[in-house]
Amino acid sequence: MAESLHRGSTYEFEAYIRLAFWSNAVLKSFGVLFTKAGYTGQGSAVKVNMVDTIAKKNGFYNNFRWIRIHGYYKADGGEKYITIGNFSPQIKKDLQRMNILKSGFKEAYYFVDEVSLYRRKEPEEYIETIIVGPDKKKFEEDSVLNVKADLKVGDKVALQNITFNPGSYFITPESHIELNKLALYLIKNRSITIQINGHSDNSGMKHKNQKMSEYRAREVFEYLIRKGVQNKMLFKGYGSSNPVASNETDDGKAKNRRVEFEIIKN
Repeated sequence: MAESLHRGSTYEFEAYIRLAFWSNAVLKSFGVLFTKAGYTGQGSAVKVNMVDTIAKKNGFYNNFRWIRIHGYYKADGGEKYITIGNFSPQIKKDLQRMNILKSGFKEAYYFVDEVSLYRRKEPEEYIETIIVGPDKKKFEEDSVLNVKADLKVGDKVALQNITFNPGSYFITPESHIELNKLALYLIKNRSITIQINGHSDNSGMKHKNQKMSEYRAREVFEYLIRKGVQNKMLFKGYGSSNPVASNETDDGKAKNRRVEFEIIKN
């Protein structure tokens, strides 16, 4: 595909298939598989990453005429490849012979045409702010993300007060204030594309730090989606490879355990 699918978005798939006239069997199910690295075998055919269409009666035959297959898929995020075919773990049982009086190998060949995939428009969410009390100006100042007015591609902004429980990637409630500021900023600047970068200190094993930084970046990504952010967003974990302070002190380690966003397109 030209671009990767967006996590949490629902996509509508449609294609037309037609049985080739030289086939002696038909398929009873047809699937569409979405993957991040292409189809590598039956092990990559996970049900949750698939639109699966099952024929009700005599398989996908229709007297050699075109048949529409159609379905919806909710993206996990990052899928870039579509594979169309039969993903049954027992393919022999899924092949139905057209003439039961004939023996030999069963073969079913299909033409595929007019493949389309559309991202469905989700109901637009918004963050409503109700100000109680006289100090409206101070509240508005406190709810604005602290960023430069002239952010450029490549600029990185560290998010303040984003905390996670030790050894966990779940965001603590104390982090919501800063994340809500970021959500409001992105909703007001919808043309901006960002990448959320997760970082860790050097405590523990390197590969675990790498995974944890990825999971924490993804948690921020998903939080923003739940708040109604429609901007194109990416996320990436860097582990402990990009420290901003010394890992020799607790204070330095705390600074290195951070999440930032990077401007990809402005």
